[in-house]
Amino acid sequence: TFKKSAEAVHETLRPGWKNDKHADQWINTLTTYAFPKLAERPVGEIGVADVLDVLRPIWTKKAETARRVRQRLDAVMRWAVAHGYATSNPIDAAV
Repeated sequence: TFKKSAEAVHETLRPGWKNDKHADQWINTLTTYAFPKLAERPVGEIGVADVLDVLRPIWTKKAETARRVRQRLDAVMRWAVAHGYATSNPIDAAV
């Protein structure tokens, strides 16, 4: 699922972050904005429309947050492709 993939990416990246606050912020933005819509979805089934569904509500009101959520979605989807859980990354097309 997207949630399990995000948690795996988070644990992989965690040792490289300066502090626990940054690590918490990374997963918390996904928990707040992406998990309500994507958590239980298989990562291989997530498409551009799903990504836009996550980003659209925050894009105009919180542009910096939307940019960070997009980056984190991209990291999860790149991981999923690299590990064979998805065949493509829809993030690039979701601008």
